[in-house]
Amino acid sequence: FFFTLKYNNFDYGWKKEDLKKRFVVLDMTLESLGFFLKKNPSFLPVLLEVSENNLEMLKTRMKNRGESEEKITKRLELSRKELKNMENYRKIVKKYDGLIFEIKDDKTIFEEIIPELAKRR
Repeated sequence: FFFTLKYNNFDYGWKKEDLKKRFVVLDMTLESLGFFLKKNPSFLPVLLEVSENNLEMLKTRMKNRGESEEKITKRLELSRKELKNMENYRKIVKKYDGLIFEIKDDKTIFEEIIPELAKRR
């Protein structure tokens, strides 16, 4: 693994072979983000925010995937907790010249994020 992370009592890891891919997506905690970017300065950090007003979208997505009410409730609680750290995430992402997007709907990734990443190739 080139990076591992413990979050919500689960262990996550990304294999070194994943680095050969065109895009590598890593979900990170605030504590891990600065450390990771310091060690891997070639990564472009992209922060995807979901505001408190748009948590309903997250709930709908999870329901559509067939997630249980218990899992949805837990995920929304974790999301609300992370929202308190958003300004700190923004500071780190800006420090490393990253991109910040607010996920407003299912079109955001395709209409905003992917075109912006394509410009930076």
